[in-house]
Formats: sequence, C-alpha cells, structure tokens
Amino acid sequence: MSNKARGFKIKIGPQGLEIEGDHKKVTEEFKRLQKEGLGELNVLVTQPLVEESKDKGLEKKETKSEKDKIGATLSDLAVRDICTSEKEWILLYAWWLTEKEGKNTFGWKDIKDKYSDSGRWTKSRGSNITTNIKGCVTKVWFTKLKEDTYALTEFGRKEALGITERSSKPGSVIKKRKTKSKMQKKEKGDK
Repeated sequence: MSNKARGFKIKIGPQGLEIEGDHKKVTEEFKRLQKEGLGELNVLVTQPLVEESKDKGLEKKETKSEKDKIGATLSDLAVRDICTSEKEWILLYAWWLTEKEGKNTFGWKDIKDKYSDSGRWTKSRGSNITTNIKGCVTKVWFTKLKEDTYALTEFGRKEALGITERSSKPGSVIKKRKTKSKMQKKEKGDK
C-alpha cells in the first residue's frame, strides 16, 4: 500500500478533530483513538453542546414534581426497581454522579460506590461492572476519556431521565392473588 497522504475528520456538534499525514501515521492515530477514546477532548466536545442549549433558553429546570419522580436517594430508586438491566442501573448511577453530585467524569470505583449506596451491591454485579460499562459506551450513553474514566453523553442523560420517569419496569405485570387453593379446587372438581 502506498504512503500517500491520508486523513479523516470527526465532527461532534461545533467541535471537530482532523488528522492528516501519511497512511501509517493516520492509521496509528486512528487505532489509538479507537482504543483510548478522545481523552480530554471529549469533555471539550460535549461542553459547547450544553452551553448552546442554555443560550437557547432550553436550560432544564427541575420542578418539585419532577424531583419527586426522580427520588430523594438512590435507595428510593432501587426500591422502585425501574431498570430492566444492569447496564441501565449503571447508566442511572452515572447520571446520579453527574446530575446530583456534579461530577464531570466517573470510573469503576464511583459506580461501585453507587451500587453500595443503593443497597444493590453483590459480588456478581461487581465482577460484571467493567463489561456493563463497556456496554454503556457501545450504546453511546458514556464516552471513554481514558482508561477507567468516562463521561455521560447527552444521549445517555436523556435515556437516564426516561428511566427515572418510569413507575415500574416496562412490561412488568402485577400477578393476581389466587383466592382458592389448589386443594380447594381439586375437592370441588371431585364432588
């Protein structure tokens, strides 16, 4: 393959990244970006999008009824059992860290702490956190800044808000209590 000048551009909102150079340099840089993410640039890329929404008067204001829906604590959310998967729980914990605690970035330990705070920590869930965080990156809920450092995307924030608005798991059915025991039904059928 020739060593002709190559390049590519990545544009997210108003921010962009362009790499030009010989084929080898561009390929190496692209592979590094795939592996490590955009690093600190990710924070810079998402920041203007937030500022734009504020400039347009779209700044989100939390009302009392909305706060009541979200719950006062992570334990309240755990009791409501509104997530359908562990990936959704991790998204909810990341949203909590970002929106409620004001953190711009988070890692494995932060998510583990939120599991403990909500009373949902188990050894099994702990051993799957890394896999589930990668799943959140794949779903574009998180962006990877560097090894074990992530940021919540705007898409992830919207998904998390949708989860908090649920009253129960989608598709959950309340089972009716049986009034007669099996024995009573059997005796009635025998008579």
